Amino acid sequence: MDDNDTGFHDLEKTFKNTGDEPKILLAHSPDIVDDLDKKNIPDLILSGHAHCGQIRLPVIGALPFIIPTKHGKSMNRHLYNLENTKIFVTCGVGEVGTRARLFNPPEVVVLKIND
Repeated sequence: MDDNDTGFHDLEKTFKNTGDEPKILLAHSPDIVDDLDKKNIPDLILSGHAHCGQIRLPVIGALPFIIPTKHGKSMNRHLYNLENTKIFVTCGVGEVGTRARLFNPPEVVVLKIND
């Protein structure tokens, strides 16, 4: 779907003409979970944007003030089980702002999805 971080997304249009088959939604930011409604819920959301905090410290993890999402540390990396869906947030390979990654190696994820 279009970039939900910049507001160009349209969940109604994205889910139009979809049936009961399993749905995987690719969304730039994990904040998309705030826009889901009862009729437009995917089975799995794949997202990035948070860069897993980009700068992480041992024991502390991601520094909360540099995670570019409304959910901060509560949804900054890997798999989360939500009420009606699951979301996987990848750390990705890049960075935003500061051209650095600290204690946060780039990652390319291969997900095996079973039915």
